[in-house]
Amino acid sequence: MLKNYIINNTLIFDAIRWILEDGYKGEIAIIQKEIVPLGGKILDLGCGTGIFAKFFNSQTYYGVDSNNNYIKSAKYKNQGYNFLHIDAQTLPFNDRHFDVCFVSGK
Repeated sequence: MLKNYIINNTLIFDAIRWILEDGYKGEIAIIQKEIVPLGGKILDLGCGTGIFAKFFNSQTYYGVDSNNNYIKSAKYKNQGYNFLHIDAQTLPFNDRHFDVCFVSGK
């Protein structure tokens, strides 16, 4: 199906999402103003292909997504960062492991 092809093709997915979200201007502004100054351990829940990882320290950022193609792309583009292919309902972290958790998407 065309929908599955688009969803699982990370280049197409990233391009369409970039267009629909106006180059991530709003997300980037919020990340830089509200999240980065908080510091600490960051959980990017539903990180997709890791487009926001570069705004954070690689040692304190964790991106998780249920789509393995997205995680593979995120790891390729952001080497040294922590990415996990996992469902958000089964996160392997203790309570209060993270200082900040954010979700981005429309």
